[in-house]
Amino acid sequence: MSITEPMRLLWVDGITNCKGARSWTSDKLFNLKNVTVSSVNADDVCLYLGNATQSTQYFAHEADRFASAAFETLHTNVKSESYARSTGWLLIKAYYAAFFAVHSLMRLHGWACTRLSSEHLKSINSEVPLLFPGNRKFTAGLYLIRSESGGRELRCSPLDSSKGGSHEILWSLLHPFFNNAIAVVLSDPNRDGQTFAVMLSDFLNRIDRVGGPKWFTATRNRLNYAHEYGAWFPYAKSTCDYDRLQTVLASWSTSPTEAAIVRGDDELIKFAAACSFLVSLCCATVRDLTYRSNPSSPFRKSCGLLV
Repeated sequence: MSITEPMRLLWVDGITNCKGARSWTSDKLFNLKNVTVSSVNADDVCLYLGNATQSTQYFAHEADRFASAAFETLHTNVKSESYARSTGWLLIKAYYAAFFAVHSLMRLHGWACTRLSSEHLKSINSEVPLLFPGNRKFTAGLYLIRSESGGRELRCSPLDSSKGGSHEILWSLLHPFFNNAIAVVLSDPNRDGQTFAVMLSDFLNRIDRVGGPKWFTATRNRLNYAHEYGAWFPYAKSTCDYDRLQTVLASWSTSPTEAAIVRGDDELIKFAAACSFLVSLCCATVRDLTYRSNPSSPFRKSCGLLV
C-alpha cells in the first residue's frame, strides 16, 4: 500500500474539488458576509459558515501557498564555488522549507496556525457581546484555526504567546498535529495505516531525543544568529560538508519512507534529514492531490508544478 493512501484520510473535506488561483486568505474569510459566531467559551470561539466550500477553499489555497514556498526554497541553489565549505544558507534554507511544509500539511488537514489581526476579529468581537453577553473579547495574535463539521464550523483558539514567537508556537503544535494524524489513520478499519503511524511515531521519538520540536528553531538560531557549527567562514570546527548535506536534503522529493532514513550521528545531518522528511510528507501528498484534483485545482495550477 502506498504511504500516501492513509494520508488522504487527513485531507480536509472537499479539497480535491477546490478551484481557482490562490485567492482565499484570512482577509477574505473573516468577515460578517462569510462567518457568524456560533459559540464562545474561555478557550476559543467557534464560527459558523453558511457555505462550507468557503472554508475548504481557504485551507486549500493556504496549503498551496505554503507548499509552493517549501518546494521553491529547496529548488533554489545556494552553493558557492568560491566558498565550497559554506553550509550556513543551505541549512537555513532546509529549516524554512520544513517550516513552510508543516504549515501546508496542517492546512491540508484543516488546521491553520496563523495570525489574526484586530481587523480579522472585528466582526467576531462585534457579535460576541450581542449573542453571548459577558464573554471575553478576542485580541490580535496567533490562533489555531480548525475546521469542524465538514467545514461548516471553524474553531479559533488563541495560542500561548509565552511559548515564543510564530516559529516556536508552530513547532509546539507538531506533537498534537502528528498524534492527531496517527489517531485518524489508525481509526479507519478499511485502510492499513500502521506503516504511516509507525513512521510518524518514530520521527517524533527521534526529535524528542534531540530536545523536542523546539530543536528546529534552536538549531536555526544557532546557525543564523550565533554562527555556530562552523557553517560560516572561516568554518572553524566544521563537522559536515555541503555535498553530504545536500545529498540528505535531496531526499525531500523521494518517498517519505526513504526520507525518514537517517545515516550518521552528526547533528547537522540529523537536522537536514528531519527537515527533508517533513518536506517529503508535503511533497508526497501534494503529488497525490494534484493527480486526484479537478483540472482547475490550485494544486495543479501552482505547487504541483514544482514537484
